[in-house]
Amino acid sequence: MKKILLIIVLNLLCCSAVFANTAFFSDVNEDEEFMEAIYYLNSEGIVNGHSDGTFKPENTLNRAEMLKIVIESKIKLGQLTSETLDEFEDSECFSDVEAGQWFTKYVCFAKNADWVVGYSDGTFRPGQKVNFVEALKMTLKSLAFVFEEGGEVWFEGAVNLASELNYIPYTITGFDDELKRNETADMITRILKDRNDMLEEYLGEKIYWVTTYESLKNGEAYEDQTPIEVTADTDSKVGLNLIELNESGVSGKAELFNTDEGLYVDIELNGIDPAHENPAQILYGTCDNIESSYKALVNLFSGESASLLELTIADLKENLPLAIGVQASNEDLSYISCADIVFEES
Repeated sequence: MKKILLIIVLNLLCCSAVFANTAFFSDVNEDEEFMEAIYYLNSEGIVNGHSDGTFKPENTLNRAEMLKIVIESKIKLGQLTSETLDEFEDSECFSDVEAGQWFTKYVCFAKNADWVVGYSDGTFRPGQKVNFVEALKMTLKSLAFVFEEGGEVWFEGAVNLASELNYIPYTITGFDDELKRNETADMITRILKDRNDMLEEYLGEKIYWVTTYESLKNGEAYEDQTPIEVTADTDSKVGLNLIELNESGVSGKAELFNTDEGLYVDIELNGIDPAHENPAQILYGTCDNIESSYKALVNLFSGESASLLELTIADLKENLPLAIGVQASNEDLSYISCADIVFEES
């Protein structure tokens, strides 16, 4: 559905120009989904490869490696100087972080800044694998993002902010996913590009691939929020007001419009009981005289529903009279709200 091949070609052209002075990795080529991010961060001195000329994009990160990437990004953003960081090279801030190790200055600077606290036994465990939510919160705190903390779920505020800003790699499907090197490169690149108003350019069509707290909670992939474009013909759209039935107190609105993929039906109701899932249909007949179901719609959750049908407005006109009806619940099939489908005379 997405033009992945075109994006890869564009990324190759981009990388050839932008990263001409960057050492290339033998295992990062056009088959690597996050190739542009890896070479971008490498060109900025934020990530490096291995002595054998590889980057190992599928390898997971440990806590020390994650801190290095985050803090080098902070230097890139001008929020920290290398000189200040180097002052922590000879520190001994945890029992397992000795002076002079490659990660000492990163860990001890982070501890001094209250980004990390370590474990109750006095260790930091620099070689321990880091999962997505740990890495995300570490990243946002270190780069001076403000998000809600102290809730029942310690990482919920961080995930919600990252989702809103579209910083979550679309390959992440769970809170506990171990973060890979290529996914980390993508997440950090999104942040840096966004600071330069270049996030949309970087993501291209994937700007609409949004990972949410709920999708991660359910172990699901990103949500494709690509806007549906309405066709240009004058008979492409109709708006309806849904009225209450059976003294339900429920009313709302519906929009029906043609798209390139079919008929889109969007329903929003007020006064609905959010505890119930509400079945909805396009019905033969009118609200005063409902006959039978014409087409089932997606059930409403908390008063909202969006359906895509293999129909057009013209198909509806050929089958009038029709109505949209919403039922009380899956158990109680009485109608609580309804709208006759009518068209203005052209």
